[in-house]
Amino acid sequence: MKKTYKIASLLLAALTMSSAFSACNVSGGTTGGTAGTPAAYVGKGTHEASVTATSTYMVKNGRTDYKLVLPEEPTEYEEEAAILINEYAEKALGVTFPVVSDVTAENGKYISIGDTSMMRKSGISVDLNKFGESGFRIVTKNDDVYISGSRTTLRQGTYYGAQEFLKHTIDWRAYAVDEVQYTVSDQMPLYDFDVTEIPEFDNRRYGSYNVTSNLTYQRFLRLTVKEEVELPLSGHSHFKILPPETYWEDHPEWYCWKTGFAYSPGVADAFKSGQLCLSNEEMQKEFVNQLVQLFRDNPTTSFAHIGQQDMAPPCDCENCEAMRAEYNTTYTGMLVAFTNKIAREVTRIIQESEPDRQLQFEMFAYQESLVPPVGMINGEYVAHHEEVIPDENVMIQFTPMGSKITEAISNEENKTFYKYLEGWCALTDNISTWTYGTNFKMSNINQKNWDIATVDLRTYSEHGVRKVYNQSFNNKNIAQLYEIRAWVEAQLMWNVSLSYQELVEEFVEHYYGPAAPHIQKMFDAMTTHYEYLRTQLKCTGGWNFNLDNVLYWQFPYVESIRCIMQDAFAAVEAIKASDPNAYEKYYWRVCSAYLENIYMQMEYHSDKYGRDYCLETIDLYEALCRRFNLVEITEGGAKTTDGTIKAWRARYV
Repeated sequence: MKKTYKIASLLLAALTMSSAFSACNVSGGTTGGTAGTPAAYVGKGTHEASVTATSTYMVKNGRTDYKLVLPEEPTEYEEEAAILINEYAEKALGVTFPVVSDVTAENGKYISIGDTSMMRKSGISVDLNKFGESGFRIVTKNDDVYISGSRTTLRQGTYYGAQEFLKHTIDWRAYAVDEVQYTVSDQMPLYDFDVTEIPEFDNRRYGSYNVTSNLTYQRFLRLTVKEEVELPLSGHSHFKILPPETYWEDHPEWYCWKTGFAYSPGVADAFKSGQLCLSNEEMQKEFVNQLVQLFRDNPTTSFAHIGQQDMAPPCDCENCEAMRAEYNTTYTGMLVAFTNKIAREVTRIIQESEPDRQLQFEMFAYQESLVPPVGMINGEYVAHHEEVIPDENVMIQFTPMGSKITEAISNEENKTFYKYLEGWCALTDNISTWTYGTNFKMSNINQKNWDIATVDLRTYSEHGVRKVYNQSFNNKNIAQLYEIRAWVEAQLMWNVSLSYQELVEEFVEHYYGPAAPHIQKMFDAMTTHYEYLRTQLKCTGGWNFNLDNVLYWQFPYVESIRCIMQDAFAAVEAIKASDPNAYEKYYWRVCSAYLENIYMQMEYHSDKYGRDYCLETIDLYEALCRRFNLVEITEGGAKTTDGTIKAWRARYV
């Protein structure tokens, strides 16, 4: 039976704030909702599955006659697909399927993995234009099962198809690297498969270091691995391609610097203090040369993000001013024209020796280049000049820095950024997004936007966005529920028709073991309180909004969450003697979920607790931070874990 959910009432949230809790027998908390999300939604992805058990078996009594067939020269993802199937077939069914090469697959019973001769002869179509890099099909024909993504270089879709095969055959579900669940049996029917999966966005990334530092984690979540599909460039790549330490001494005219900044080689923050002079033709030629060499050094990669530097104004030399005047445009239009020119020339050179290689380029719509180079004429967006219209192989990465990330991009609070998006969509249908899912000023406190992902992903899908990237802390470990956010948002990037709340409940049930009901209660109480903060205290803001404020985290709320978490610990403690390994796993998961509340207790309300309790809690916080390597509380180290713990302990010296 499908569950239904309602948005928690603001009255209850207000009562949570106004009631004092003196003991840990609180029964508060409600089921949170997905604010602003309609009950039913159909996205542009395809998620069709007809899977019926037949009367024959692939595995029976721990034996199998089936073999896995790989192409004669399999890609890494095809090999990983076979490894994945066999790893969990052995765990769940007690068998492994012999792996044979394409050339030997003639008679017998087979599971065809990827671009095999069997697949090519089958008549099953998985066309790149329809299925992209990630989509796949699973089809049963006679006694054979075919699992394949499109015939592209990496064939990620084949690996995702292997996951789906396991899902339907052994109830396989990966919630994290250390939490993969499946059903154990000694038999598995042959299923009549007819499965088609095409994700909402063909390229999906979640920028949390906990995720991106683990290849298996990314693959389990069906996230795109940046290093596999893009040239090795940073988001702000202009200086990566033409580093000042290499070129500035001989070509200072290629660069412009902030007023009052005198560049010298070795200056650590040069990337924050300058830009390229986009009108300089010598610079353009060398830029092309270096990018061509990068493509040649990375022959399997055909995508390059070439983004301007961060936090620095554009060049305002006479030539740049003249170019902007010629195109009747802004720095944004000039950046589009520059990127088009680079893309055309690099593509021309590469295709002289590799005529079939199709290159793709991406530029930032970010900071100075966020506003699209369009005007409004008779109610329609019109480009400033034909040269400021992105070429077909130039993608625009819409990065609404400055928006209120606690509100949907389509809400009134973000109407300026929504109009920017519409302006870019009038110029091109080749758009990606770089959004912010966290608060860089305070990694210990969750950003108040749990319900925003669904609404925003649907908005971006409706505007034709092809790639999505949600940046969290991508250069350091974090705790406090990142596992929920990463898993849920990865599912939504694949299928935005799903319910955020139902996904959260599924994850919590399977990840937190005996503590799951209490973690769910905590999550619902937390998101209800966040809705109160948003609507009643107008606590909204962007990626750097200051949440480190006792006004938002008053004692009644903090104490209510503490009491729920004590119940979670008690539930885990109950299995310590009977299952010490499970106890260890779930204990630390509950600790990780408790981080935010510990911080609030000790930072804002330590005077409400006794000395002994505070010292024990500080010890727990320190042990947690050591275990998960949590070093910084704010980006850049303005507030560190060690410094915070030291300040807390100093109260009791």
